Amino acid sequence: MFRTLRLCLLAALCVLLGSTAISASPIQWGYDWSASPAFVTAGTGKVTLSSEPYKTAAGNSHVVATQLKVYSTAPPASPDTFGPADGFYSLTINLKDISSSATGSLTFTGKLSGSFSQLSSNVSNTFTGPTVQSILLGYTTFVVTMSSYTPPGPPDQLNFGSIGALVEVSSLKPAERTPEPSTLALAGLGAGIAGFSAWRRRRRQAA
Repeated sequence: MFRTLRLCLLAALCVLLGSTAISASPIQWGYDWSASPAFVTAGTGKVTLSSEPYKTAAGNSHVVATQLKVYSTAPPASPDTFGPADGFYSLTINLKDISSSATGSLTFTGKLSGSFSQLSSNVSNTFTGPTVQSILLGYTTFVVTMSSYTPPGPPDQLNFGSIGALVEVSSLKPAERTPEPSTLALAGLGAGIAGFSAWRRRRRQAA
């Protein structure tokens, strides 16, 4: 009797001590950005927009969509100035859900305005379309928000500006959950009681 009971209680204790929650790993994903056109002009000068190469990330992350660089030989008294039809651009993020290899793209549009010269830069940015877009790839939902703009410095300072985005990811897969420790403990205790009851029945039948 006591041997059987001890084994059942030991099993329940092992279940209780060994029950640990398994935390989900961050979602792995890849991305790159393409800018179109590669530069926008104003007067005799231009502002270049970089296309960012493929990178991988895990979980939510801020990323650089493009870097901006000013080129101008105009004197400060007569700077290059964006006109109403100048400065339009588009930025496309190409996303990859690594677990499923599914890919997709989202495109954002904007316009640069202001002026710049060989010794100055006063360039501003306005997004002309939705700044928040989402896409489902495999079991992963991507929400991309155009979140920041840093203006470029004057040409002689070699300071790059940038446009940034926040990428948030979430999974639609059913969560892989382990039972709560209290549930496992009750299950182990129940197994012990069941074993004890079976031993008592066998003893009564033998008697």
